[in-house]
Amino acid sequence: MRKSQIANREFEAEVRRTAEAIWGLEPGGCQPQWYDGNPVLHELDGLARLPDLTHLLMVTTSRRLDKVKADVKKLGVAEAKERNRGVPVQKWLITESQLEAEQINVARKQGVQVLTHVQFQRRFFNGSDYLHKRRRSAFGSARNLRDGSISIPDDEYVSLPMESRRVPILGQREDTEGESIDVNGLAELLRQGATVVLLGPFGAGKSLTTREVFLTLGDQQPGDAQASLVPLAINCREHWGAIYGDEILDRHARSTGFTPRNNLIVAWRAGMAHLLLDGFDELAAQTISTPSDKHFMRQARHDALQGVRDLVGKVPDGSGVLLCGRDHYFDSLSELAHSLGISNREFYTVRLGEFTEEQATQFLERRSKTTSLPDWLPRKPLILGYLAHQELLDQVLAIDGSHGFGYAWNSFLTLVCQREAEHERAVMDPSTIRRVLEGLACMVRASPTGMRAITGIDLAEVYRSQTGGVAGEAVIMQLQRLPGLTPREQDPTVRSFVDSDMLAALQGGAVARAIMENSGAIADRSWSSGLTRDGVRMAAHMLRESGYTEMTVVATAKRLSKQVGTEPLGQLVADCGAIALELSVESELIDCQGLEVRGAHLNAVDLEERAIARLTIRDAIIDVVHVGSAVRESSVVFDECLIGKVTGVPSEEGLPAEMFKACEFEIFDDASTNAAVMRLAIPDGLKVLMTVLRKLYLQAGGGRKRGALKRGLRGSRMLGLVDRVVGVLESEGFVAVSKEVIHPVRKHAVRVRKILGAGSLSEDPVVARVREL
Repeated sequence: MRKSQIANREFEAEVRRTAEAIWGLEPGGCQPQWYDGNPVLHELDGLARLPDLTHLLMVTTSRRLDKVKADVKKLGVAEAKERNRGVPVQKWLITESQLEAEQINVARKQGVQVLTHVQFQRRFFNGSDYLHKRRRSAFGSARNLRDGSISIPDDEYVSLPMESRRVPILGQREDTEGESIDVNGLAELLRQGATVVLLGPFGAGKSLTTREVFLTLGDQQPGDAQASLVPLAINCREHWGAIYGDEILDRHARSTGFTPRNNLIVAWRAGMAHLLLDGFDELAAQTISTPSDKHFMRQARHDALQGVRDLVGKVPDGSGVLLCGRDHYFDSLSELAHSLGISNREFYTVRLGEFTEEQATQFLERRSKTTSLPDWLPRKPLILGYLAHQELLDQVLAIDGSHGFGYAWNSFLTLVCQREAEHERAVMDPSTIRRVLEGLACMVRASPTGMRAITGIDLAEVYRSQTGGVAGEAVIMQLQRLPGLTPREQDPTVRSFVDSDMLAALQGGAVARAIMENSGAIADRSWSSGLTRDGVRMAAHMLRESGYTEMTVVATAKRLSKQVGTEPLGQLVADCGAIALELSVESELIDCQGLEVRGAHLNAVDLEERAIARLTIRDAIIDVVHVGSAVRESSVVFDECLIGKVTGVPSEEGLPAEMFKACEFEIFDDASTNAAVMRLAIPDGLKVLMTVLRKLYLQAGGGRKRGALKRGLRGSRMLGLVDRVVGVLESEGFVAVSKEVIHPVRKHAVRVRKILGAGSLSEDPVVARVREL
């Protein structure tokens, strides 16, 4: 068969497919018709018998007049035969290219409608009208961040880092080498008929990127908008419960105001459109959580996407498909392919990254913001946009650094939870979402590492514990897409928190809420990790904003400590103690009123500049204890504790025995070298004193020239302190000075070792005088 014949056959098949879509026929409903024994008509290119009308089609890629006349004659013969059935007949001549006026006139005289394939499509689908109406409708969660409306400026989009990987047919893995791609490259993949899955975390800009792809494909339509495929941009969140593709398209037409609604189905079936499906993670199905089935979430996802699978599975060849959703929604790549109905085809995954610093700057400059961003802030368009347009970013940058984490993350979590509650069918309000997230964050504290895995059953159980209700279909949808969670590489069926700062903020918020509600109910598991420094800051901020002081938190801790017994509240008591210390950061002393912390984990206890009175920490694990001058005024007792590190003191000998009872220590501040002394967290004067004493008493040799005592010291202040420290040592009889050479007085060797061992805790008169320098 010649190439021209092959091309003509393929064109005929394409036209018949369009006809089936236009007239609502099942695949194969428009077929060629063979006529035996007729000298004029052997074969008709297409025959579609409807109940009240029969359509006859001849299809050609030729523009010759004789071919047009022959096809018109064949249609006449076929008409005569079909009229015998008593049903009206419509004759069509569909061409690939526009015919000349003479050829069209020949056909029309015989009652034949002559149209190009594109014109044939246009009679039943006005693509330019759809594009116009769709631009005025919402695109998923994308909003004008200035006023919250769905009217988004065309220049709103700022390019995001995107990486594309190919997934072969029946493949379970992506190509190892990813390629950078932008919106234009993404649109080009769709024009080539590719299937693309766009993945990104919460707030990464998936909906805005989908909108930009829509605009890119739509803007490249020529004057005749039907000359190329039209992008149908569908918000999945509007199609809960849909099980058929045409049902989704009908709803979509109604939501955009496009009429006749059935013509969108025509466009889809006829291969006149690309499909852009945004938010596959925002669908839900009739599924109830089943604690005995750890995979019930997976089944829920599969059931929820039935309509999407039907829509995607029936897309004709040549139509591109873009599917967008959260990157942690599916447990694995194979589940993604199976649930979306694309496991039998090659597809591409495109992952959205956070803004680079340059892109973040560009994003903010468009909103008249020229400030730099703090390190903690996620580089996500949604978060940056809300903070910038609601003037929250300026507030975060302006607050005191010691309170910045709590304020910023409390605001951040408020925005996130409000965003999640804005789903049209959401059943969890912002407060409930916040509580569920905090409950999950507390749940992971049951592991020694503080990063316990979260299963689908855990999600449903935390919801039940926070609300008293059972997780139904809408709740399951929200639980599966909670921000901040990501699949674990070791086991993709479970999830963990992706951001340690967010985890700390949620844990701190949960403890603060427990204190404000005077309840220990949140500590329903045996926690084995204490609040991190940032978690403590978060809790202290929330409590301070609610008018709490260190004394009210201590009182709560004392009440909870009396409930310890068989209840696992010991760690909550320790958390309260840490928070009380943070709330008293501006005080010189905090009275813990006899509070006892037992069998818990604390990240840090600070005794450098603030004294702690009447506190007992017993049988606890403490990561680090910072000691300093405040130890003298403190009456805290560490009894049988395991302490990871002690700062400010180079050995156990320097610690007060009455304060540290039967404790085990792993490491102390290293004071074995002069360089190590410089790294100690002690005043500059003490650093100079310890360095001078080490050089004179511990290092080999006799006296040292005054200049040698200054080696290794940095900064004008330290260098200036050397002469003053030597003066104190000389007046106390520790050194003798002769012709600018300083000699040690050996009878004080034992006293010097005690000073070096105690460090900042030494009560020697020499140390006291040096502190005053």
